[in-house]
Amino acid sequence: MAKIVIIDDEPAMVEVIVTLCREKGHQVFPFNAAPKAVEQMDSIQPHVVIADIRMETMTGFDVLRHVREHLRQTAVILITAYASVETAVEAMKMGAYDYVTKPFKIDELQMTVQRALDYQAALRENVYLRKELKNKYKF
Repeated sequence: MAKIVIIDDEPAMVEVIVTLCREKGHQVFPFNAAPKAVEQMDSIQPHVVIADIRMETMTGFDVLRHVREHLRQTAVILITAYASVETAVEAMKMGAYDYVTKPFKIDELQMTVQRALDYQAALRENVYLRKELKNKYKF
């Protein structure tokens, strides 16, 4: 069961994403305010963070920066109703796993979350195998 943090200042959007993540059996941590989510994120240790880009007190880019600094193996999916090529490019340059525009199809977001989880599992396995090789052969 994956841990997923959801951050959006629109309660209805949070509820939709919570429902689709719970349908897949994930443990969900919903937040309507980014500062509170960031404050608790280190203790949650999420596998995936889904954050809206435009929020009042803190942007999705701020959340992404925090995750990249403190939780390097956590995948971040940014969502926005104000899509632009520039924003998408900036998100990817900053290390977002993906960028999804609102309104989105539920199955598309579910597939994006699953791909992020698969990618993250491959990263963890890679780190583990590298450590095993290093310990075994003392490189």
